[in-house]
Parts: sequence; structure tokens; C-alpha cells
Amino acid sequence: MNNILPYLKLFQDIARYYPAKHRSEDLVILEIGISKGYSTRYFLRGLVDRNKSGFGGKLYSIDIKNSPRFERYVRKNKEMSDCWIEIIGDSKLVEWDKSIDVLFIDGDHSYDYVKSDFERFSPYVREGGLILMHDISIKSFGVCKYWEEISYPKVDLILNRAGLGIVRKTQ
Repeated sequence: MNNILPYLKLFQDIARYYPAKHRSEDLVILEIGISKGYSTRYFLRGLVDRNKSGFGGKLYSIDIKNSPRFERYVRKNKEMSDCWIEIIGDSKLVEWDKSIDVLFIDGDHSYDYVKSDFERFSPYVREGGLILMHDISIKSFGVCKYWEEISYPKVDLILNRAGLGIVRKTQ
């Protein structure tokens, strides 16, 4: 959890304030990797606030296995539950056909998986959308190597040893 802590409020604010492509549409966030659900929880907090403000949004979370403890936490909170769709499966194999406003890659940290997740889902990210990648500065992780290969406009946000990469999708 310590790796993700400095970024949680940012995730909440992105979910709450980041504009969907069209005002009439719900914001779509796709998160790859749930683990203990810390980022998931903060995305959902932001989406609950967003929905209370009259705008909509959904978080789709893909993970190879479910997190029963986190599921129970969300299911107790109807507002969060209404904003969340959990998808159990391998991100390389899960079917996807929705436009994405925010993509968060934090699943398997091997180079091949990070590259696959980026190449597979970034075409669905709308122009002007965000791609967030966790652990970009840990040299032993493949995400660090792949981060260097990305050619879109990007920013390294290094608030701890893990780092967060932020890409703004452009044509």
C-alpha cells in the first residue's frame, strides 16, 4: 500500500472532476489490477461524488482473481456498488469494446504484460484521455522499461520510489 498512498487523492479527484468526452456521457475508467483495492476505493469515492453532482461514471476493474474482502466492502456501500463493475480474468483475454476516458495500468508488472495492456487498451482511450501507470520508477519492474518506450506526451510524477506515469492520449 505504501507505494500507492501518495496518489490515492489524485485518483479520487480524477474520478470526480475529469471530463468525459461529452458532457452527456458517463466517465469510463478502466483499472487493470485490483490487489487490495486501494486505488479502486479512491476511484469509487470520486465517482460517488461525481454522481451526487449530477454527472455519471463507472469504474471497470480487471483482475485475474477477485478480492472477496474488498468486494464485501464495496457491496456494503450501495453508491459505490452502483459505480463498479468487476471483471475477473486475464487482461490479455478479457473482451472490451467501450471508449475509455481514464486507463489505469497496475496489474502484472512484467514488461510483456505492461506492453500488452498498453497496446491492447490504449486504442480505446479517447483523444485527450489519460493513461496512468503505477511503478514506473522501479527499475526491476518491466513497467519502468516500457514507460521509456511510450511516445505520447507524458509526465513522471515521482512522489515516492514507485512513481506514477501520466500519459495524455493524442492522435
